[in-house]
Amino acid sequence: MNTLSLKHGLLAHLARSTSRRPTLLFAGADIADLVWRIAPVFDRAMVVVLLDQDADALRAAFEQLADDAEQRGIVATWPGKVLLLHLPSGALRIEAAALDVITDNAVRRLRGEALVSAGGLPMDARDLPHVPLVMFDLPIAAPTIWPPLSAPWLRLAWRGDVDRTRRAVRALRAAGWSVASETQTVRQTRRDRPALIYAIDRVADGAQDLLARSASAIAHWRQRRVAAARNGRLILQWRILLVLAAPPLG
Repeated sequence: MNTLSLKHGLLAHLARSTSRRPTLLFAGADIADLVWRIAPVFDRAMVVVLLDQDADALRAAFEQLADDAEQRGIVATWPGKVLLLHLPSGALRIEAAALDVITDNAVRRLRGEALVSAGGLPMDARDLPHVPLVMFDLPIAAPTIWPPLSAPWLRLAWRGDVDRTRRAVRALRAAGWSVASETQTVRQTRRDRPALIYAIDRVADGAQDLLARSASAIAHWRQRRVAAARNGRLILQWRILLVLAAPPLG
């Protein structure tokens, strides 16, 4: 039976499919936010290895996780190069590896039980490191932004990501992967300032590539939205497709 035939609760399915103290590899955008989304579902001690070729980005992720832990009333200790989050369900050990997940073969030696990526599949399915499971999410519609003050080009700017979602899923299936997916609604508020600013920058960059003539209007839109995010006055809500995939046997 195809173990990925489930259509609901893919995160819970991922948690059930891994060991008592699993090692997960995290890649892609906003990896600190991924930790808080996944840890409550696993509800046990685990090891998370953050992957990014940018050492500064990894350091920033560690600092954000430590700050988030303090705000949530969670004890965090930082012995050397490891961050420990002392959750009621068990210690969450956060490590980092300054590797390019796409080209560095050292990723294969980390022995992760799953590769989890926010913001899309980080590479072609044929180049993925050998892990039993891969999970990633992608937007399937332009985000809803409050306060609205949106721009007419917002949906156009997001269309490329929606198309990329469809291509990624088709490519996995064509390569023989077993794929299951579900849609979710994600809401980001002032507690997610870095994620909000990243999303605004991403939308503006996409619009800039498509509509060079509107550069001034796009820059103004970006400036106002980033300022609102920093002041805690911005809310983003989007529909995403959560995908769980397993490579072909053999």
